[in-house]
Amino acid sequence: MSTATLPAPYSILTLYLCPLDNSGGAYTRTPEELRALLDAFAARGVEEWEVAVIDGDHSRIVDAASRRGLCAEELYALALELEQDDNAAPAICYLLEDCGAHYPTAEELLDHARDLSLFEGTAEDYADSILDDLYNIPSQLRYYIDCEALGRDMSLNGDIA
Repeated sequence: MSTATLPAPYSILTLYLCPLDNSGGAYTRTPEELRALLDAFAARGVEEWEVAVIDGDHSRIVDAASRRGLCAEELYALALELEQDDNAAPAICYLLEDCGAHYPTAEELLDHARDLSLFEGTAEDYADSILDDLYNIPSQLRYYIDCEALGRDMSLNGDIA
């Protein structure tokens, strides 16, 4: 009879922390392991370390967050939130990789991600969609609206990216 091992809570991300003095790093898979490792580093007098994202469902996003200043403890919070809300991933990717934004906490990053409205398509498609959604323009007049120019203007004004 075989027994299956259930993953530990929050084991959705594997990090490797390496002290900058090269005194030997370690892998962590849970926030509890991370806290114990940081305590051990403090006991050894280690003040700075490098964080490497090794594995996880959203490792690309978490790695980008790490490079943008999110501390190791916040990376687990971000990974947990992404595990619970997969819809946040594209917005977070946009903020971290396209905008190059820096956030001190996962909560701030997630708040900004929730404020975004993502649209897949060209600026012209977006302008056309806005006109359809927000205005009741008769079809006879619709031909006189230049959605290409409207989309270009929204891009140049910074209204859309």
